[in-house]
Amino acid sequence: MTQTTSRDLRVLICDDEFLLAMDMAQQFEALDAEVVGTVGKLAELRTVLLSDQSTANAAVLDIQFADGEAYEIIPLLEEKGLAVAIASGYGPEERPDRFAHIPWVTKPANASDLCSALCASLDARSASQRV
Repeated sequence: MTQTTSRDLRVLICDDEFLLAMDMAQQFEALDAEVVGTVGKLAELRTVLLSDQSTANAAVLDIQFADGEAYEIIPLLEEKGLAVAIASGYGPEERPDRFAHIPWVTKPANASDLCSALCASLDARSASQRV
């Protein structure tokens, strides 16, 4: 069984704080992950996902955006086959139970922790598809 590594990640970073998103992108790139884009609004993320133009296989989400909470878009991300991790200043105890399977890293988020979580999620998805 092949294990996913950071080099296999094509990450979409979704954070409305531009400098944090850029810093996270640099951290991912230092780990040899490919950052396929950054978005700062949920509407922008929805447009990217529905366009079927994105090559992302993983997404890192903040929770609070000016145009809503990210919980509303998680089902679409998962439907599109993306591994999802949350990077938020809020604590994981605030998330709805239906999203308990989503890895949560408290900001300031470390890309290494996020990479590990995303790789594990992709591996788990692959294993469940083989069964």
